[in-house]
Amino acid sequence: MKPHPLDNPVWSSLCSRHADLAQMNGGAGRYPPDVAPFVAIDPTAPIVSDDLAALIAPGESVLFVGPAPRLPPPWQSDAPVLIAQMTCTDPIAAGDGVGPEIVELSAAHVQDMLALTALVYPHYFRPRTIAMGRYIGIYDGDQAIAWAWIAIRKSARSALIRNFSVAVMRSVWWRESITTRLSKVASRFCTSATRTRARRLCMSG
Repeated sequence: MKPHPLDNPVWSSLCSRHADLAQMNGGAGRYPPDVAPFVAIDPTAPIVSDDLAALIAPGESVLFVGPAPRLPPPWQSDAPVLIAQMTCTDPIAAGDGVGPEIVELSAAHVQDMLALTALVYPHYFRPRTIAMGRYIGIYDGDQAIAWAWIAIRKSARSALIRNFSVAVMRSVWWRESITTRLSKVASRFCTSATRTRARRLCMSG
């Protein structure tokens, strides 16, 4: 059976949509450190430790999402954890227009995005993460209070992108707590999900 792109999502992305950002070496690839901490391997490659070593600085921590190799010392690997991967299969309407203004984010908003992400996920969002795609957000005055990455096929019309963005962000906005918001948005818009293993890797200096 042909592997699904979400079986090895980082590798799939580095070899396609984000090829212009990819740093590749043999059977290993990664995003630049100022973009994202994610690395990946070609699951068909027999030995990747040397390929990885050429991409990762001593003491740097990186993350696999999907296949992760068994590596000898001086590599240090944390136990894997399960994460949900979700896809949307049904059309999403724009809604009735009620809710906060949705802002298309740009490089001018990066510091606001970094400050917000630092409250919950300080390791993942980097100064150039915004290069990975389109982001939208909600502001309360001059303070960013929510943002989301919009991943959608390049062939989609701008109206579809806008409708999806507005629907997601308004749904997030109208929930009582951030935990409830995220879980309900996921259950509403993501009709299928797979679980994969994520693992942190560090190469000792």
